[in-house]
Parts: sequence; structure tokens; C-alpha cells
Amino acid sequence: MSEPSATQPPAAGARAARLPLWLHPLLLLPLAVVLVLLVQGLRGGKEDPAALVARLRAQPARTEAGPPALETGAADVASAPAPVEPEHPLARIVPAPGELPGLDAREEIGTYTAENLYDLIDGGAEPFLRLGCRGAAAADLRFATGEGITVEAFDMATAEGAAAIWKEERGPQMRDVAAGDAGYGDDAALRFRKGATYVRLLAIPVTERSGRILEELAAAIAGRIP
Repeated sequence: MSEPSATQPPAAGARAARLPLWLHPLLLLPLAVVLVLLVQGLRGGKEDPAALVARLRAQPARTEAGPPALETGAADVASAPAPVEPEHPLARIVPAPGELPGLDAREEIGTYTAENLYDLIDGGAEPFLRLGCRGAAAADLRFATGEGITVEAFDMATAEGAAAIWKEERGPQMRDVAAGDAGYGDDAALRFRKGATYVRLLAIPVTERSGRILEELAAAIAGRIP
């Protein structure tokens, strides 16, 4: 074999052999660090079986999630039926077409409380309120013969209150009429009381048939008052 040329680079082993001895431990240091970390990881991953079972039992059981609750939106509220207010007791005593011979039409029944009674009898509510009036109902009726009758019924709270307002409103020319507990009237108007209810009937226009229609209507209303 020929001798290596003087210009040929030395082998890798020759270079390593020429490293100072104090550097050799430093070359092994990274490997030692990796081994230490690996050993610590293996030790930390171990868990006592009894401790593992206890930890699993302590965890809350998972349940299946149910469907999300439906939210009530504005559309649902809008589609819900509006609450129906109870009918005023006095509104039930006013006949409707078909419930009285000749009655052709009935306007919408208006109801009133003591607070807004002035809307029904502006300027005349004070005596009613003084005698204990708690509310009223009113409606306009139209008969096939052309007569119109306005009905006003008042809840006077007591029979004494109804008798007092009935007596206070009586005119000198009015005759006694058999209606309710007591009544009076003429061809243009009729007023009667029954229990705690006081009723006023007014004919517009006044005709030769008005007096008879007023008496028939009064008898029908009185029969509806408890």
C-alpha cells in the first residue's frame, strides 16, 4: 500500500482523537439530560390502581343532552289569543235581536264603572255615586217599526240605593207601570227598579207605539235581572 499523501485531510477519528480530554464529558451531557427526563416521565405517568378507581368514581356521570329548550319569540306571543274579559253582569240583561218580538238591532253594549260613570251621564252622575252606584251598562236598540230605545241599567249595590234613586228621578206626570219591583213612565220614558238594579228606558222618536214597546221591553229586562 502507498503512503497517504501529505495533502490528504486526516480521518474523522484522527480529528476526534485530537480533542482535549476535558471536552469529552460535555459531549455526553445532552444524552444524560434526555435520559433523566425520560425516567421522570415514566415515573410520573404511573398511578396507583386503587387511586385511579377512586378518581373515576368521583367524576359525575355524563348524561345525554336533551333537545334545546324552545324559546318563545315575539311571533309566538303575537299568535296567542288575547284574554277574554268576563262579560259585565248588567250587559246580560239587555235583549238581543231574536230575543224580543220586533227587536231588529242592538248596538254594542257599553259598560261603565263608578270611576267613569260621568261618561254615560255627564252632569248627572253625582246622585248615583252618592247613593252607592258601582257601575252601569247601556245600549241602543232599534225596532222594526222604527222606534229606537236607549237602555241604561245601573248597579246601585243595594235595594235601598236603587229605591232611593228611582224615587229621586220620578217626574210628577209619570204614571205607575208594572215592571220589576216598582216602575213609572209615559210614552217617552220608563224607569223601574228590581233589587239593587235601576233601569232607565228612553224612546227616540216618540210614536203612538212607544209606550207599549217600553212596557214590553221593561218586562223582558226585569225578567233577566236575578
